[in-house]
Amino acid sequence: MTPSLVLILLWASAAAPVSGIAPKTPADGPRAPVAERRAPEPDNKNLLKTPMIFYVAKGSPDSCGPGCNEWIAAEGEFDTDAPQRLRNLLEQRRGVLPIYFHSPGGLLDSATSIGHVMRQRGMTAGVSKTIPERCAGLDQRACQRLKESGQPLAAELNAMAACSSACIYAVIGAKVRQIPPSAKLGVHSSKPVRVDADGRVLPSETVLSERQIAARNAVLASYIRDMGIDIRLLELATKTPHEQIYYLSRDEIVRLRIDTRAFVETPWFVMDQSRPLPTKFVSEARGSDRSEFRVSMLQLSCSRSRSAAGDFKMLVNVTYYRGLATDELGTQRELKFSIGPRSFVFAPGSRARKLEFVDTGSMFEMRSETEPLEIFEPLQADRIEIASVDAPDRTPSPAVTRLSTQGFARTMAVMREKCADSNNRPVIGNDRPLVGNEGAHRGR
Repeated sequence: MTPSLVLILLWASAAAPVSGIAPKTPADGPRAPVAERRAPEPDNKNLLKTPMIFYVAKGSPDSCGPGCNEWIAAEGEFDTDAPQRLRNLLEQRRGVLPIYFHSPGGLLDSATSIGHVMRQRGMTAGVSKTIPERCAGLDQRACQRLKESGQPLAAELNAMAACSSACIYAVIGAKVRQIPPSAKLGVHSSKPVRVDADGRVLPSETVLSERQIAARNAVLASYIRDMGIDIRLLELATKTPHEQIYYLSRDEIVRLRIDTRAFVETPWFVMDQSRPLPTKFVSEARGSDRSEFRVSMLQLSCSRSRSAAGDFKMLVNVTYYRGLATDELGTQRELKFSIGPRSFVFAPGSRARKLEFVDTGSMFEMRSETEPLEIFEPLQADRIEIASVDAPDRTPSPAVTRLSTQGFARTMAVMREKCADSNNRPVIGNDRPLVGNEGAHRGR
């Protein structure tokens, strides 16, 4: 091994291409002037194609949580200089902003170093994708230059994001962790790579001995415990082949103590701009003892009907993919959807099936109903409710899921605009809900 090469571990798969372990910088040693050092240019051999970038984003009120409208965006792969770039950004600002990751992985030591930085500063970390307003209409390179400009960018957070491989070890370092139910956390095992003098991460044919692997895992296990996370996280990672990726279920995210909230929901957001589908994900504690954590997805789409006079009327298809607790399997419940004073009852649900796109390993039933647009506007209520009643006995005190309307008016406006022609008449027929496209999470 030449002085310019360092043996590291790379966490990678076809779904989440890159992550790994980089050499640590001594706590009391000098740090490279990262701001003056350019990230390595992508090439065919460099396994890190998109070095991590950090920038400040500003959104609408409460866009990153109650009372929060400003955050740090972290996207790309954890390269050798990523920890110092984050330190530089934090030192330039007063106060502590939350940070939101969207990353396929990278160098594991860089990720854990960032985890230590966040824990020392008492930071909050989440998993969401930042979408700058000024990137609309720009190509990828122009958008990247905008993010690297150093100026705060008006943006919105999209909860359809992924944090895979090394990324998860950065996130668990934060004092507070906020994982939306639509986000994917992926883990898998490792392989060796090497880093040359200019920071490029290159393939390596080195095979680690069992003793070397055990030593590296012991270091990682110590970090995981220090961050208050269940060591089973490492067990799930090490038993997943390097070529594959395992996405944690919501149950596992809670039980591993990554995000222990009993109820979590996303704002309403448009899942796909080309197909205007207002969407909300929700995770809630269910089951007889409320110890099972299930994700459900509520999605709207547009359709139309023609009257006898030939006029068109816009309709809204409401589709509810409901994660089932163990005591709900094989049962049929009546579900009532209410928004303000208006309500309807869903038709009976479909046979239970798995939907890995929504949550790993859980069983789901699908409910669907088509209603006039008037039910949803003008919107006077600040809550949407879905009440569950056992159909046979009509239990007088149904379980109720209460959902926020944050983002609802905006996403409905997008759907109306996309579904109407210049005469304000719907032109899109029945639009099937966007479910089953796992590539929406996996990206590459």
